[in-house]
Amino acid sequence: MSRSVKRHSAVPGALRSWLRPPLVVAATALAACTSVLGIEDLHEGPRPGDGGSDADAGTAGTSSSGAGAHGGTSSSAGTATSGGSEPRAGSGNAAGGGGSSATGGSSAEGGAAPPAPTDGPVHGTVIDFWGRALGNITVQIGTQQVVTDKDGKFSTDSAPAEYDASLKLARESGGKVYGWVYQGLTRRDPTLQVFQGREDRSTSGTVTVTAEDAIGTNDTVSAAWGTPDGSSEKHDMTVGAPGNNFMPDWQGPSTNTGSAHALLWAVNAATSLPSAYRSYDTKLIALAEGTAADMTFTLKTMSITTDNVTGSVTRAGAGDRTNAVFVRFKSGASLTLVSHTPTADAFTYLVPKLMDASISVAASEEDGSDGFSVVHQDGLSPGDSVGTLDIPSPPITLGPTGTAADAVDDATPFTFKGSADSAGAYVIHIEADQFYQSLFIVTEKTTFTLPKVLDGAYQLTSGRLYRWWVETHGSYETVDQMTKAGGFADAYAGPTQFSAPGEPMGLNQESGAFTSSGAALFTLK
Repeated sequence: MSRSVKRHSAVPGALRSWLRPPLVVAATALAACTSVLGIEDLHEGPRPGDGGSDADAGTAGTSSSGAGAHGGTSSSAGTATSGGSEPRAGSGNAAGGGGSSATGGSSAEGGAAPPAPTDGPVHGTVIDFWGRALGNITVQIGTQQVVTDKDGKFSTDSAPAEYDASLKLARESGGKVYGWVYQGLTRRDPTLQVFQGREDRSTSGTVTVTAEDAIGTNDTVSAAWGTPDGSSEKHDMTVGAPGNNFMPDWQGPSTNTGSAHALLWAVNAATSLPSAYRSYDTKLIALAEGTAADMTFTLKTMSITTDNVTGSVTRAGAGDRTNAVFVRFKSGASLTLVSHTPTADAFTYLVPKLMDASISVAASEEDGSDGFSVVHQDGLSPGDSVGTLDIPSPPITLGPTGTAADAVDDATPFTFKGSADSAGAYVIHIEADQFYQSLFIVTEKTTFTLPKVLDGAYQLTSGRLYRWWVETHGSYETVDQMTKAGGFADAYAGPTQFSAPGEPMGLNQESGAFTSSGAALFTLK
């Protein structure tokens, strides 16, 4: 499912290469890059409020606010959908269940109008992509600033009926700084999810694979590692000596524990699709940054139950399309079984039945403007039919028009078009060269201006080149829905992807969708 990102052909070659990284930051790989526009230009004003330090995102709290990445579940017809289960009016959105619009329709109980939001206190939580609580983060609600406790909790005495929430995160590794703004909230219990809030960690090691049976020409072995804070995969490993080098990565604590999985299967030489599953091994792992994580898998002769998953795909347009199939383990690890460029809408893929695992089927498409969409059905078993997977259309950026000459300020309108498949809530991603500086705006607006973060404590830098794009994480209709318990982030848009989206990440295994517009450029005045 790796993307080939072309972006805008009108952009000069040196800039076009910058537009090729993934939509979600692969931060670990970029620390060694030569910075063109350095973090030293970042403006950090004084922070009002209670004076708590926000120099970094803190360590993960002892409790989590839940690992679910977004709200919907699969529909009864088998089509993968997603959406918040807690709209502003108290009813389900179009993709997440019955009910009417969150902003003005009748309630599911019998047609009464939803109560108008009122002023009052706000009690919220800040979590990262993995659902981990983030302590020592300054959050602004309305005009009041507070700091999260070790469990990521914060409270304000009062806030307007409708309010914005902003926060800043900084990490020691690489000097990366992120600002987030949630616009137009009315709920009193928001969960503010960010993509990256803890330190990047990694180590290296060697994996040795032994097998009782001879390995055939068309056999392949892959391994995956999963922890509550990250996952990694190693494809097409050699069997026997020498071992296979690997670099598991995660976020948060310097040590971590989880499970490792290895699978041996045969591939049809004509189709490159799985034809039989031969052996499987799993074991517990302990990871420590800077300590070698060597391990050995033993693939014994065994019989693995298999069957097909079937279905069809309705494409969004005429762009490049990929089908992918993954084994997803409860440990958070994912093994890629299929990455297939289909010639027909219907599909049949052979999958194994493994302990503590399920199957995820994804269909993705990239359009001519570098917009990208993926829809996925999760929680499947061998023999299941997914029905029809409808690939959603991505948003389209309209202005700034996408050249480095576009100079903007905080009064310049940004505009984009949300597709007919978008329910109405979006994530705007604005990013500087080398990913040292990013701004995220969670909003229902399709025209917006650059907002303030913590009353200006975090600002984009004058004269710096930025790119921006628009994402949807399922069919959320309102920002209130996106701030439900567990957060909104789709599993196929993990924060450490080198090609986005690649394999699904995290412990959430709900069906859903993810889309992204192509990126456009601007320079801040």
